[in-house]
Amino acid sequence: MKQNLKYAINVVLLAVFILVACTPAEPTPDASAIATSAVQTVEARYTEQALLSAPTITPEPTATLTEPTPEAGQATSTTPAGSTNYEFVPGCVFVTFVADITIPDGQLVTPGQAFTKTWRLRNTGSCAWDSRFSLIYFTGEKFGDVLSVPLPRVVYPGQDVDISVPMIAPSELGTYTSEWRLKVPVGTAGVGQADANITTQIQVVKDIGDSVRVTKVTYQLVREPAKGCPAEGTRFTFTAYLTTNGPGEVIYRWDRTPFDGIREWGKVKFDGPETKTVQWVWLIKPTQDQINNKYRWMQIFVEEPNNEAFNKFYFEFDCSE
Repeated sequence: MKQNLKYAINVVLLAVFILVACTPAEPTPDASAIATSAVQTVEARYTEQALLSAPTITPEPTATLTEPTPEAGQATSTTPAGSTNYEFVPGCVFVTFVADITIPDGQLVTPGQAFTKTWRLRNTGSCAWDSRFSLIYFTGEKFGDVLSVPLPRVVYPGQDVDISVPMIAPSELGTYTSEWRLKVPVGTAGVGQADANITTQIQVVKDIGDSVRVTKVTYQLVREPAKGCPAEGTRFTFTAYLTTNGPGEVIYRWDRTPFDGIREWGKVKFDGPETKTVQWVWLIKPTQDQINNKYRWMQIFVEEPNNEAFNKFYFEFDCSE
């Protein structure tokens, strides 16, 4: 029995040996190849991880250089350096009349007299007045051959400019008016909300000394206190601006309603065609009669040389707070 078992074991061992001997042996891996493969695998994994975790980089835009504006708040230049033309947008021009610097309306001149009219205008629009702008004759008396004058400089929003035009008076006696406008890149512009023409008026006379007159009177009123009626009275201070067309003496008086029986007179001397101011204070006390007559007016009456009453100034005497 033992002999048989031993024999069987030997047969099995022999069979196993034969199978092992007949199976081709796998080649032994090359150590350097294994190392290289491992390194490449590690690099690939690190590269993949870096690509997945790296932030997205957006390239910065290329900077664009723009020409600075002439001054803060002024129109941006859209023309090459050295040009005096600035951006023009239709509707951006608004003109405000400031003053007659020379030749107030109604000034006396002699036939054929040469004179220079100067207006002061203000740019109250939103764009600059550049070399494309000028003052041009529009209608009325031409007063000579100069029908267009350029602006003396660029006028930015908020700035004033004096514009002068050389003129010659007509040879015939009479009152003459010349009307002008500001030429803009598209059309023309007048002054104020009414788009009024820019005017000058003269009176051609044979002898200036015999023709001096007050040509215009305007008023200003200050009330103290601004509200209420104190027992000692409310002060109404009137300032009248008298404009003449030449040198001379003016005699005037203050007229008013309701009239209290007192006349206030005055006299002022003018050295030429100019404007001067005169003042008068009306003290109104809160009596029942005065309160009932709360609607009032005052005016200047020029005794000499005009013998003329000028426009009335209406106001209200109200004691309410």
